[in-house]
Amino acid sequence: MPVPNIITVLPKSIAAGANVAANSAIRLKALLVVIVMFLFAVPAFASAPVCMYQDVQSGPATGGEGGGGVYVDVYGANFGSSLSAVTITVNGTTVTNKIYLGADNTGNRQQLGFQVPSGTTGSGNIVITTPGGSCSNMIFTVRAASIY
Repeated sequence: MPVPNIITVLPKSIAAGANVAANSAIRLKALLVVIVMFLFAVPAFASAPVCMYQDVQSGPATGGEGGGGVYVDVYGANFGSSLSAVTITVNGTTVTNKIYLGADNTGNRQQLGFQVPSGTTGSGNIVITTPGGSCSNMIFTVRAASIY
């Protein structure tokens, strides 16, 4: 004697419940697939950079290596891990000579080193922009001086 299909021999209310359970399992699997795809396909959201302090507040914009100005280090957090993803301006002039991005000597902060570009004038903000946002709470003043 052939084995009957269990759904056909159960009362309709139980059979309907079995179908609902099967559909729920399919929906749950589909949801899990979407969650996994999201977690592995979407990069983590970057946090906005935090500028804590700088080592030089004023200096020349000429007379240094390659005709540029003084070197400045900014300390903070969330600068990222790639210099190419960071944009820096000093008093509105874009920095082209970015030197260093990494941990400072304490290991508690990040350090970002750059050279003040030739042609920078006046006093204004250092603006650091990353994929997560920007910080602009530090001021640099260009002054006449010699770099030795």
